[in-house]
Amino acid sequence: MNYFLIIFIPTALYLLSEILPRKSNIFKRIAIGFLIIMTSLRYGFGADFFTYNAAFDRIRDGISLDAFEPGYIFLNKFISYLGLPFNYLLLVVAIFNYVLLYKAIEENLTKHKWLAMFLFLAYFDLFFYSLSAIRQSIALSVFMFASRYVKRKQLIKYVLWIYFASLFHVTALILIPFYFFYNKFSKSSFSKLSFVMGGCILSYVFLIKYIDLLRPLMNTRIEYYVFIETSNGMHSSILYAVITGLLLLCWLFIITKLKNRPNIGATVGEKTEQKIGIPMMAMAVFLTLKVMQYMNYFSIMPRLEMYFYCFYIFAIPTALQAFEINSRRVLAGILVCCMIFFFILSYNQITEYAYEFYSTYKLIIFN
Repeated sequence: MNYFLIIFIPTALYLLSEILPRKSNIFKRIAIGFLIIMTSLRYGFGADFFTYNAAFDRIRDGISLDAFEPGYIFLNKFISYLGLPFNYLLLVVAIFNYVLLYKAIEENLTKHKWLAMFLFLAYFDLFFYSLSAIRQSIALSVFMFASRYVKRKQLIKYVLWIYFASLFHVTALILIPFYFFYNKFSKSSFSKLSFVMGGCILSYVFLIKYIDLLRPLMNTRIEYYVFIETSNGMHSSILYAVITGLLLLCWLFIITKLKNRPNIGATVGEKTEQKIGIPMMAMAVFLTLKVMQYMNYFSIMPRLEMYFYCFYIFAIPTALQAFEINSRRVLAGILVCCMIFFFILSYNQITEYAYEFYSTYKLIIFN
């Protein structure tokens, strides 16, 4: 089966739910059901598919695996205790992940939900990556759902959910400070936010330089995720970290300007700039960031960074609502075309060195 159908069918169903609001829930549920079926019935797709399959067999046979977290081991034991094969584990994970995705989209967006679904499926480090990183996909889904408690300032609930996520992937524990960071700076002025981000960029320099000093304090899993991701020279480029920070600040500034732009007394040229120029600039900055990510020019630890990619699927549709309706359509069209382009580039790149895992999306019923 062509993998790209998995991107477009749920997106089309979500788009139909906005065109035909009376049957909105039906189309959305079909879309979520389609994702659950397609991901749970897959066979051999993803670099870690056979690794997880073999681990399932070993856990079923009573062999201890220290490399996995207790929550994931328990889930394997439960499925094998019922006498069910590996794909039933994938089914449970798929139901869990996509029900949380559905709830997160419903809570965070009132319009352009189809775009959120498309971004989730087309953003290479979200849906596509989750087909290999099964454990971390669970943790990411929990974080995406638990972020509601950050905005509601419910610390205990947030920490409990993050602890639950860490039972499937230990890197989730790094997300606990996010609660304090968000509530401290979410309503800060642009200058204060710039100062904070500047500090983060500078701390990047010291992190890369002195991270070896922290190695004795790390357990095996943490050490693996930190050092395997920082060993690449491009991942430790200070210049690109600074450029990325500046681009993020530029994007935040443009979005702020869009939300507060004056319309009364504006000349024809100013109105044209507001309707077309500024929105195009905002998307240009976002797509520049996407290009840099594709080129691997910025990243300290992608395994930690990927948790925050899920906010793109909410931030972009929310930003579009600040534009005029014609600008929304133009921007949405440009964004869809660009994301498809970047996805094809990334897909071709990964199939060059892992062709056997990504060439064809196979279903176990046809294997």
